[in-house]
Amino acid sequence: MRLFERALPALLATALALGCADKAAPGLAECQQLRAAKKAEEALGACARAVAADSNSKSGQTAAVLVSELKKDTAKAKAVQDAQQAFKVWDGAGITKDQPAARKLFETACGQGSPIGCAGLGISLLDGVNGTGMDYAGATSHLTAACNAKVPRACAALGAMNAAGSGMPKDLTRAGVLFKQACDGGEPRGCTRLGVMYQAGAGGLPKDETQAFKLFQGACNANLPLACWALSNAYYAGLGTPKSFELAAKFGKAACDAGDGNGCLRFASALVSGNGAEKDPKAAFTTALKSCELGSSQGCVLLASFYGAGTGTAADNAKAAEAYERACNLDSADGCYALATFTRRGWGRKANPFAADTLLKKSCDLGNATACKELH
Repeated sequence: MRLFERALPALLATALALGCADKAAPGLAECQQLRAAKKAEEALGACARAVAADSNSKSGQTAAVLVSELKKDTAKAKAVQDAQQAFKVWDGAGITKDQPAARKLFETACGQGSPIGCAGLGISLLDGVNGTGMDYAGATSHLTAACNAKVPRACAALGAMNAAGSGMPKDLTRAGVLFKQACDGGEPRGCTRLGVMYQAGAGGLPKDETQAFKLFQGACNANLPLACWALSNAYYAGLGTPKSFELAAKFGKAACDAGDGNGCLRFASALVSGNGAEKDPKAAFTTALKSCELGSSQGCVLLASFYGAGTGTAADNAKAAEAYERACNLDSADGCYALATFTRRGWGRKANPFAADTLLKKSCDLGNATACKELH
């Protein structure tokens, strides 16, 4: 009996220790529940409390492992958020557009393992942002990895590279597959490019203007400027839908409002002609100016014609010549031809026959038949 009494404290201590070992550390169950609910930050706090309560127990050690895993999960989630924010900065979606800053954010997010970040980095490498020049090899590598990780925008960009033969052999069939993959993933850029291929019957796809129209419609509803411009074209030419100049003008304006220069061109043309919109020369001039500023070469040609004729603004040959020059710099054959004429005749600038011949040759090289005839 005395032997048992002497051993009792030790037995009680052992039993207590075993009981504590079998009982989960406070916070572990909560941590596991929160992790299952994908509430990583809250789960991390609960697991940290479990480790602090008893780091030596089995449940405390389990919590410690979960803390490590949750930190990795949280870092990945932050990288995804950073990459998504970087795309907003890249696109200027509701905030100031700043592509060099976005490029840095993409690099960081990609380095942290975010496929979305790598997609953005690949796209930025195609644009030569930060003065680095285009890096087709790097872009292909990042975009391929991101597309394989099911990032739709990466598939759309990779498809565009295949369609144009940028940094790789031109492959319209492969481009079509990638555009469909992007479109199926909800990327309006992929849907728009796929629509263009259906419209032309390219890449082994059947020519299907109705299917193209539906794709443009869906992508325009997602506020993609290029899609609204394609939809405007479809209405203008009656491709896959009844012809409607009014709807062509309406969706040209939608594209213009979203920042597409060619959309502005379509709407400006409707405003000056009254074909699809109420005639308004002043509004036509303002819209043509916006078109040119957004980089539409034909928008600059239209703007120059307005300056030349005094449509919606005071006639000004010097400004007309400037607009034609901008169009020519954007590789408009018509812009170069008109600028050659202005330069030869000294309209809005000092006459220079030699410079005029150079411009005429560029216009010819860009496909202007009249310029070619004048050269020969």
